[in-house]
Amino acid sequence: MPRIAPVPMGEIDAKSRSIIEAALAAGTIGHTEYAQTLAHSPRLFPLIVGGIKAGPYAGAEKTFDPAFLELLRIRSAQIGGCGPCSQSRYNKSLSEETIACAVIDPTSLSPREQMALKLLAKMHGDYHSIDDQFFRELGAVFSIVEVVELLAYVSGMVGGHRLLHVLDVLGEQEPVIGYDPAERAAAFGQGAVADAA
Repeated sequence: MPRIAPVPMGEIDAKSRSIIEAALAAGTIGHTEYAQTLAHSPRLFPLIVGGIKAGPYAGAEKTFDPAFLELLRIRSAQIGGCGPCSQSRYNKSLSEETIACAVIDPTSLSPREQMALKLLAKMHGDYHSIDDQFFRELGAVFSIVEVVELLAYVSGMVGGHRLLHVLDVLGEQEPVIGYDPAERAAAFGQGAVADAA
C-alpha cells in the first residue's frame, strides 16, 4: 500500500473510474494506486485523470516518436529509482537493447536521443548546469517547439518519478496516513468530482 491510503475505487466518481479502468485495461497505466492516492484532492484529481486520459506521454507523442519518449521515460525511472515505471513498457517497439544502450553506450543512439538523455540526467541530478551553452546544444538538434515540449515532458517525469517513489505506491506496508471518508467527502463538497477531465 502507498504511504497514504488510496481512496477505494468504489468511492471515485463513475466517469473518473471508467477512465482509470480503461487505461489499466489498455496498458497505458500499470496500476491504479497512484490515481487512487491522489483522489484525496478535489483540485488535483481531475488533472491526474485528465493526464491518464491523455495517455502515458501526455500528448508529447504528437511531437516526438513514442519510442523516443519511452526511452526517456524508462531512463528517468531508472535514475529516479521508480521500480514500477522502470519495469513497465508502454511502447513495445522499443527494444531492450536500446534501453540498455541508454545506460551502457549512449553513443550508439542518435544525436537527438543522446541530447535528450543528457538533458534528462541534468534535470535529475544537476539542473543548475543547464546554462546558455546547453540551450545552444539543444537548439542544434531540436526545434524551438521540441525544446519547450521536451523540457516540459522531462520535468514532469522527474517530479512524477520522485512522487511515486516517496508515496511508495506499490509498497507492501500499511499506509502511514489512513483513509478518512468523511474528510474526503468534505473536501469534495458532496463526495463527487465535478466533470473530471
